[in-house]
Amino acid sequence: MSSKTRVALGRAALLVMAWSALSHLRPGILDLFDTNAQAASIASGGFIEKSNSTVVRARPSATEIAGFLPQRGSFSFPAPYGTQGIRLTNSTDCGGADCVSSVGYSYWDNMNNSAGSNTLLAFIILNRGKGGIGPTLFSIDKTTGAVTKLGAMFTSTSPYASFTGEGWYFSATLPNALYVFRAMTLQRYDVMTHALTTVFDATTQFGSGNSIWQLHSSHDDRVHSGTLRNSSAQPLGCFAYIEDQRIFKWYPRVGAGNYDECQIDASGRYLQIKEDVDGVSGVDNRIIDLQTDVETRHPWQSGAPGHSDNGYGYTVGQDAWSNLPNAFRVYALDQTSWASAPVVYNNMDWSVVAPAHVSWSNARPGAPLSQQFACGSGANRTNTNRANEIECFRLDSSLDVLVVAPVMTDLNASGGGTDDYFKMPKGNIDPTGQFFMWTSNMGGARQDAFIVRIPSQLLVAGSGTVDASGPSLSSIQAGAVENATAMVSWTSSVPADSQVDYGPTTTYGATTVLNAAYVTAHSQSLTGLAAGTTYHYRVRSRDNAGNLAQSSDQIFATMPNDPSRGLSAYWKLDEGAGNVVTDATGSGHDGLLLNGALHVAGRAGLALAFDGVNDVASFPHAPALDSYPLSVAFWTKTTATGLTAFVNKYAASSKNGYQVFTSGGSLCAWYFRDASNYVWDGSGCSLAVTGVNDGAWHHVTFVVDATGGRIFVDGAQRASLAWTGTPGPATTAQALTFASYPGTAGPTLGGALDDVRLYGRSLGAAEIGAIAAGPPRDASAPVITQLAARPLLSGATLVGWTTDEMSDSQVEYGTTTAYGTMTPVSTTATRSHFLTLVNLQPGATYHCRARSRDGSGNLAISGDYVFITSGGLSDGVTPTAALTDGVIPTQEASTATPRSSSM
Repeated sequence: MSSKTRVALGRAALLVMAWSALSHLRPGILDLFDTNAQAASIASGGFIEKSNSTVVRARPSATEIAGFLPQRGSFSFPAPYGTQGIRLTNSTDCGGADCVSSVGYSYWDNMNNSAGSNTLLAFIILNRGKGGIGPTLFSIDKTTGAVTKLGAMFTSTSPYASFTGEGWYFSATLPNALYVFRAMTLQRYDVMTHALTTVFDATTQFGSGNSIWQLHSSHDDRVHSGTLRNSSAQPLGCFAYIEDQRIFKWYPRVGAGNYDECQIDASGRYLQIKEDVDGVSGVDNRIIDLQTDVETRHPWQSGAPGHSDNGYGYTVGQDAWSNLPNAFRVYALDQTSWASAPVVYNNMDWSVVAPAHVSWSNARPGAPLSQQFACGSGANRTNTNRANEIECFRLDSSLDVLVVAPVMTDLNASGGGTDDYFKMPKGNIDPTGQFFMWTSNMGGARQDAFIVRIPSQLLVAGSGTVDASGPSLSSIQAGAVENATAMVSWTSSVPADSQVDYGPTTTYGATTVLNAAYVTAHSQSLTGLAAGTTYHYRVRSRDNAGNLAQSSDQIFATMPNDPSRGLSAYWKLDEGAGNVVTDATGSGHDGLLLNGALHVAGRAGLALAFDGVNDVASFPHAPALDSYPLSVAFWTKTTATGLTAFVNKYAASSKNGYQVFTSGGSLCAWYFRDASNYVWDGSGCSLAVTGVNDGAWHHVTFVVDATGGRIFVDGAQRASLAWTGTPGPATTAQALTFASYPGTAGPTLGGALDDVRLYGRSLGAAEIGAIAAGPPRDASAPVITQLAARPLLSGATLVGWTTDEMSDSQVEYGTTTAYGTMTPVSTTATRSHFLTLVNLQPGATYHCRARSRDGSGNLAISGDYVFITSGGLSDGVTPTAALTDGVIPTQEASTATPRSSSM
């Protein structure tokens, strides 16, 4: 047989086997590497061979396995392996039955991130239907290998108690956090305190008739991905959820063929979707850059991977079309072509897939691929080279393979059931890269769970040595302390990650999301703090060797709630007349009304009503108006659906300044430091909130600080968005305006504004709620006095009255006390009211009464007033129903006879 024929036939056989395997593809967990240097000593045993080795080692028999396995705890694998194993389960855990479920899949982490701790945690499902207790937690002493069964993870009444655990995984950074999910909700479960925290509930986004599946999280716990399924469990597509921005991104399936899975990479930037797009064969790869939403497609027949796991910007996976049998390659997720992706592993038997699955949970940010490795395992009835072993391989082109241990699985034995795929030891590596966990039937009638220490120093130089010197921490301080936020900063002697514990006592109780970037200058924002409260905090940094440094207890006190503090400008809009808008802070940020905005009854006192054509309020630029941090708060009443602004200090396309505006009926906002640093999502309506343009008064607050931007409506937060780039102040010299969006051809705002406040700090939720609630609502109607009428020529009569507070004007009138006619409401708020009644009968007796409603909606109605119209003399002028600012002379008022001055 020629070499070309052998390669062709071998590839065909591998395609058949790979397609069969792909039909069983499951989701995986991407986890953070924190180095395997945490072991108390260098892991022993193991050996290196090249990928093209054809050496086949005999599989240990069930009798031999029973001879070296303990009931539980540490043991050594026999020669030639010599590695240290740990047995987690035994027959007593299942009452003698076969209840241990498979550990899951290579890309879900059954083990926690134990860096800096001598205790490793692992969860196993002991099937309740087969004599087990359900999801069960074990702890392992990393020095001695001693195992402690901590017991059931959930109470019997918990809905999670009977779950299979498929798709659960430990956080890459939070040592006690396990991701669990059901229906449309992803949750974090603290395996030690048993507290459940909801990450998201996708019901509102995608509907209650669907469900989520195949969940994954980035290594900083910030971005999560999953498959959305309908009520028939058919996949509809893939979504990504950006937790700190509280936004979903949706990518529906595009092909009519098989949709398999999707997962996020370790960095949280790239989404990998596997589905048959072209209808040819296998599953193609769709790569979505979540920062740009640019999609790149790689066909399966061009080498796109089937089984794979992701690191930071890379995926390592099996290329079923390679000229090498069972080849694994490393693909850069930002590349448009994967043709040159290097081969990093293969075996020498076309008929055997080994390893069947690969795990790269120990991926390291910024480390070269030559200093990283992945591991896998497999089981096969044919014992060819590495077909039934655990192996690791460096992610470069050296093709060095670390042989770790035998999997001890016999697919012909009954243990683990009748499904070969379930029996497969689809093990996973822990985030530190020290341990590999899998399940094995040991050639017998039941399945158990095992861990082996990985002697990775044989693959990656120095990875097995212990760096005992952790970073030293200094310059610890809490700055920019407000009533609800604070910024904690510190420095470390060597590059390390960043995290802060904080709370009202020395037990803390809250912890920031880990920033996994290795830096020496650290900062973490604390949000959601209580005003006027003393807080305790400590900072934590772990270096690349896993050494943790933790500061002593520190304290700071938040500012009390005080909405009057930190005002840069405050426009109450209560002037009532004229074209000057006065800054109530006394700082001189006064402005002018242009084109005739009206003074009307407002949410608190008076307000300005803009006609939606050309009415504008304009305020000259001053550096204090480029506030950062920033809070803009105001009342608005509008039905606007077009593009126009409420409060604006931004020229169109300038990428400098801020704006709270409306577009397409939604409330929107953004803040630009410059073209590279901003709070903006790239759309025409960042921080979009609906329901504000319903014609009712709503209170709106836009807050910007180092954490990003937030929109509050009627005191409740409705949207948030993180910074892109580096936070900082705007420097625009653009004038600040109400109701206009400079640089656009659209009209001005049609609607009203009231009580506009600008702060040079970020308001807390309690302060925003207090401003939105306002002072106690005025429950008293205006008091009407001095009601009088002055007959005019041609049957017209001028009616006037006064009120003790600003209010609108209306008159009911007719020839009887039933009245029957009512003037239109004059919305201009005033204390001196005048309306002209026209088309009256000459020389007739009329009844009237005045109506005035204040800004709080309280209506006053006067008593009945009687007047007699003029006898019909005419000077040729026809009166109109216009407002009159004259005063009714007392001698003229005597022609009308009042019956009551109040009601």
